[in-house]
Amino acid sequence: FYGARTACAPALAIQRHGTSGSIFAVNSRYVPFSRIRASAEVWTLGGRLIRVANATLPRIAPDSVARMLTAVPVLHAEPALLRLRIAADLAGYTDETSIEVTDINDVNDANDATAEEATHRNDYILPPTPDAINFTAGCGNGGCADVTFADMTSVAHLPFVQLVHSLTIDSRSACGAHNGVGSGARSGAPMSACATVVVGSPADAHAVVLGVHLRLLATDARTLRTSDVLPVLWDDDYFALVPGESRTIRGTFTGADHREPTEAPMLVVESLNAALKLNRALV
Repeated sequence: FYGARTACAPALAIQRHGTSGSIFAVNSRYVPFSRIRASAEVWTLGGRLIRVANATLPRIAPDSVARMLTAVPVLHAEPALLRLRIAADLAGYTDETSIEVTDINDVNDANDATAEEATHRNDYILPPTPDAINFTAGCGNGGCADVTFADMTSVAHLPFVQLVHSLTIDSRSACGAHNGVGSGARSGAPMSACATVVVGSPADAHAVVLGVHLRLLATDARTLRTSDVLPVLWDDDYFALVPGESRTIRGTFTGADHREPTEAPMLVVESLNAALKLNRALV
C-alpha cells in the first residue's frame, strides 16, 4: 500500500479536508518546499466562476502538512466545482541525498542541487450542503440509521459538451525520456512509448466537463478485435475541464502494444457529460 501510494502521490499535493473544508498543502517528500502558492476557485456546473481565494506560505517542512486556506464556501444553491491549485519551489534536492536550503537563491550555490517547481491540482464536486449523518444513532454494515444525503441530482443532467482533442504517439521512448535514457527499460524488454493527449473544452461551452477519462485502444491485426492498451501511466486522469480550458496529458505504455505500423492506437475520451470520442493516433 505504501509503495503504491508513494508512486502515485505528487511531491506536493493540495487537498480539502472532508469535514472542516479547510485547504491543506501536503508535503510527502523528505525535502522542504519554499514559496508555496495556492489558489481555490469555485465554478458553477454551468461554467461560471463565482469565487476565487489565494494564499501563500514561505516554507513547508519535509514530510509535513500545512493549512493554506480555511473553508471555502460554495455560496451556490446547486453543486459546484472546487478547483485547487498549488505551486512551490523545491528548496534543495540531489539525486543521492536531501539538502535543506531555506533560501531558493542559495540552491545555485549548492553542489548538484537543482531548483525545481512542484505543481499539483485537485478538483472536487461539492454540494451546497454536506451530508447529514447522525453517528450516535448507530451505524453498521447496513449503513447509518439517521442520514440525509446531499442533493447531487443536477450532476447527472449536465448538458453535453463537444470536446476537442488530439493524440500523438512517440514510440522511441517513455514520456520525459530521450533515446531510451531514463525509461527504465531492461535489456530485451519491449521499448516504452509516450502518448501525448491534448483535450479541451470550447470557450462557449454551457457546462463544466466532469470526470474526463482517457483510454488507449489497440487492434489485433489477426483477429481485428479491439482491446485496451494496459497499463498506461497517465500524468492525470478523471479530471474536469472548465469552458475554454485545455489540458495536455502524457502517458507511458509498452511499445509492444502497437507494433503493427498500420494499427496505431486509438484514443477514447470518456466523461460524465461529453460524448464518446474515438481518435486515431498520429505516430
